[in-house]
Amino acid sequence: AEFPIFGPPAVEQTRYLMRKVFEDKEEAQKKAKILTDKIVDEYSWTASVAKMHAKLKQTFEAMEK
Repeated sequence: AEFPIFGPPAVEQTRYLMRKVFEDKEEAQKKAKILTDKIVDEYSWTASVAKMHAKLKQTFEAMEK
């Protein structure tokens, strides 16, 4: 990801991106579906618990050494 743009250039960038989404709704919907699936897969309760469990296990195993 690029560093955020602030000030007047941010307005122009936002205008450009919003126009792009408005003009190509099909592409926007495809991207939204991909990101929605990724969020559900990577940040669901089950996925979050599995990541936390793995991290805690790694931490405690390192402490035992």
